[in-house]
Amino acid sequence: MSHGLGAAIASLYKSGNYTDLDIQCGKQVWKVHRAVICTQSKPLAAAIDVSNGFKESQTGRIVLEDDDPNTVNLMIEWLYTSEYDDKRGPTSFESSVGVGTLDDSENWRPVPFHPAKWYRYDGVLGVEVFRPKALEINAKMYVIAEKYDIQPLKSLARERYEEIFVSVHRKEFTASFVNSLIILFDGTLEGDGLRGFAFRAAARNSADLLQNEAFSQLFIERGEIAFDIFKCLAQNSGYLSIHDF
Repeated sequence: MSHGLGAAIASLYKSGNYTDLDIQCGKQVWKVHRAVICTQSKPLAAAIDVSNGFKESQTGRIVLEDDDPNTVNLMIEWLYTSEYDDKRGPTSFESSVGVGTLDDSENWRPVPFHPAKWYRYDGVLGVEVFRPKALEINAKMYVIAEKYDIQPLKSLARERYEEIFVSVHRKEFTASFVNSLIILFDGTLEGDGLRGFAFRAAARNSADLLQNEAFSQLFIERGEIAFDIFKCLAQNSGYLSIHDF
């Protein structure tokens, strides 16, 4: 897509002019453009195809009953701009040395060539680290992209999840990592690429993770997830590298 065309489409998203379709999720309604939404998602296009006889083709409104409104909002943002805010920075940072939030915004900076991405370099760990919640957000974006067959968004969400994964061993990331396992297990099929990556990661780090209450509780409450992690532990050996997947 040319820069000029991309800017024009993004401006439609901001202005709300010339809309011809509503998308509803919960109490939120987005006024969107069929040409933008339906050319990028076959399931959404099928919903308003008159030949399919769905009520959406008559009402001009697609109701997404089972989705999270915040995730739908980010999906629509991406459909117009090819970007979405996964909340990785830069207003605050959860400290790796204790509970609470550090206001170290000046230490956050854009990733070169990716101004919507932010990182903070941790001198102790020697890696770039991101905010924990971004792990869950990208897992949700991956799932919704799979559901509505938006493959470029799915690829981006996986890329971002794996970027952030380098910090999941940090204590404050464990709860978000556990939540992302649940999101991926419930929202994807067995054999899915990112689901496999996350579960192999959990298996490799299970000894440390089991010391965390959130991870231990996951094993107690979701036996099917625990079973999949144990399968990964039995099937895999050697050092886990992001480049292996």
